Amino acid sequence: MTGFAVRSWGDKRTDGIKDYRSAEEYLNKGRSKEYRPLEWKTSLIRLDNDDIAVKYHDTNVVTYHPDGSATLRSGGWMTKTTKQRMNDYTHYRIDADKGVWYADGDVYQDGMTLLDGVVDYHGDAPSEKEILGLRKSVAEYAKKFAENLPGLGLPSSGDCWFCSGTFTNEDGEVVEPRPYHLISHIEDDYFVPSLVFNAIKESGWGDYLGYSIQELMRSGESWGRLEHHKSDMIRIIRKYIQKRLGLSVG
Repeated sequence: MTGFAVRSWGDKRTDGIKDYRSAEEYLNKGRSKEYRPLEWKTSLIRLDNDDIAVKYHDTNVVTYHPDGSATLRSGGWMTKTTKQRMNDYTHYRIDADKGVWYADGDVYQDGMTLLDGVVDYHGDAPSEKEILGLRKSVAEYAKKFAENLPGLGLPSSGDCWFCSGTFTNEDGEVVEPRPYHLISHIEDDYFVPSLVFNAIKESGWGDYLGYSIQELMRSGESWGRLEHHKSDMIRIIRKYIQKRLGLSVG
């Protein structure tokens, strides 16, 4: 019988859950057979199709299938914590090198399914070379974007429709609008004011940075006294785009 050792540092973390069998056993030991908390923002849930998932925030980062396979998804948040959850709750090893993720040595792709060392990408396998090239292009674009912020102007009706609009699906849920349109911005060195505001909002830096950058974009003055925030903006813009292009965030 699998043992479940519990360690705590404010939240509860449960060891021993690595596959469908151990996940089902853990669920069956709880008051609810459909849901049990694991650790911070993480829970084990039973899905309608008999799959069982490790849910981190709003994403099923690991989905166990009855045949013993497991599907991995980041939900667009390819962060260290997401990677750690995948490592904690599967038999597989998820590593990162130069910003590229690997699952047991194979290039990671959201939605990949693994079973006994065999990977099913459910389509074309990702290219390590293309991922590294895209990461480099995003980094260069973010740097150029920050350099062009002074005098860029404020968001307007002339902005990119996909960057400035809010889109919902048939259920009324807000969804990302064609994230790969950002590649055309990178290729054309097209700097969109709305993208800056969206990136700052998502970063959580708050109103001070937002107001300061807004004044910089409006006035056309050089970075000057805000020079120390230039590297912050490069990082904020880079991470914003990385997330939407399915790249690890960092």
